[in-house]
Amino acid sequence: MKQNTPTINNLNEEIFIFFDSKTQKNHIKITNDLDPEIAIIFLKLTEPTNKAIIVKKKEYCSKCGAPLNKNGLTKIKYEKKHEIYLQKYVCSSKKCKHYETTDITKFKDKYCNYSKKTKEKAIIFKTQTYIPYNKVANIINKTENLNISHQTIYNTFKQKIDDWILKHEKHIKKQIKEHEIEYSGIIHYDEQYLNISRQTYLRLSIIDAISKITINTKIIHKNKFNQKTFENFIKESTKEFKLKVLITDGHPMYKKFCKENNIIHQQCVFHLIHEIRKPAYKQINKLKRQNKTNKNKIEKITTKIEKLQSKIQIKRGRIKKTDKKRIKINEQIKSLKIQLNILKFKIRENKHKIKKLEKYMDKISLIFKSKKIKTATKRINKLKEEIDQIPEIIAKKIPKITKNIENYLNHMKNKNIPKTNNTIELLFRTTLPRSRKNIFRTVNGVKNEFQTKEIIRNYKTIKQFLKKKFKPSVEFFTVPNKYFNLWLKG
Repeated sequence: MKQNTPTINNLNEEIFIFFDSKTQKNHIKITNDLDPEIAIIFLKLTEPTNKAIIVKKKEYCSKCGAPLNKNGLTKIKYEKKHEIYLQKYVCSSKKCKHYETTDITKFKDKYCNYSKKTKEKAIIFKTQTYIPYNKVANIINKTENLNISHQTIYNTFKQKIDDWILKHEKHIKKQIKEHEIEYSGIIHYDEQYLNISRQTYLRLSIIDAISKITINTKIIHKNKFNQKTFENFIKESTKEFKLKVLITDGHPMYKKFCKENNIIHQQCVFHLIHEIRKPAYKQINKLKRQNKTNKNKIEKITTKIEKLQSKIQIKRGRIKKTDKKRIKINEQIKSLKIQLNILKFKIRENKHKIKKLEKYMDKISLIFKSKKIKTATKRINKLKEEIDQIPEIIAKKIPKITKNIENYLNHMKNKNIPKTNNTIELLFRTTLPRSRKNIFRTVNGVKNEFQTKEIIRNYKTIKQFLKKKFKPSVEFFTVPNKYFNLWLKG
């Protein structure tokens, strides 16, 4: 019998074989190491009666190693719409007689209608956006001309997400080693409060201050969080490098740990200023509201005075004792004018109080804006001298500044130390914002949400860090613009 010759060759290997079957029709044969989509593309160019058949690259028995004999075909629907055929085999050895079909699990999971490519697209889209499963399904169906349901996307996400996270976390570690990115030892630490099925949990996070790469994250129940769990988390996270500086808020737990381990403790300046400003701003807003109500009262009183003045004619000289109506109206106008003066005085007084509060709040913020420690200490001493003049709300907080002033001014000694903990606050906002952090019912659901967003953030931060060092950029997965455009259109 005449052998079939390949029509397309790639690196001296058979890709497609067009052959004559018993029905005298040309079909496409492709080996199982290649993507079935290639056969589907070429099948569209040929007659509709033709078949796409996938065969084994090495036609030997997987059990005994003897040659295989062809034993018919099995029809499957690739992407639930393209009909392709898998070659069935039987072992030529009489002892073995093993039956098997062509394996395409490299491109499609067993007992699944859709390929790994479409599943990967769904996972990437879900990890990079906050779009629900049904909308992800609609977008993929429109772009890829498929009929995938939101349930299959949900199932694939649930099954594959753990492997996806592990795969990309390993890849990030590999990128850090390849590009020789070293952790600086200057670290941001903070906790994010989460409500999961009516239980309060804490998300502990650590970020490198210079590279901005997230080092470690952990979820723990609020009741289990204490000094030991905090210390163990930091020690586990900083095994690979030496911890030099720890940037946190003003909790006494952190001060104790830094003193015991000889670590420079930089307390967040923003948290301190916010703590001082919060009661001050409350009072300012209260005074502003009072002024607003007083202004409305003034307007009403002025309209009343105008109405009363319109009732009487303006005459020179004293009012006659017999003109009782005019005397009565004049007395009313006088009482209303007294009320006006009182209200105006209150507005002026409130404005003065607001100016005073704002003045001393600016003075406190100037302490931490100063470039040298000398200027900062001078400004603190001036505040101490003026403590009797300072409003009570701000005066109460000044001992707190002076008590731990060294921890707040460590950023002036070293330029690499940031004065605020804003980078970790930004991490919480981007990876798990307020609108989404309390909607999850399970701990795994929350973990998957912020871990996937952290992976994308780490890829971006590594890319930016390498750009600064004039090194080649890191490539990472992105959702194509066509998907985003469809999502925006709705």
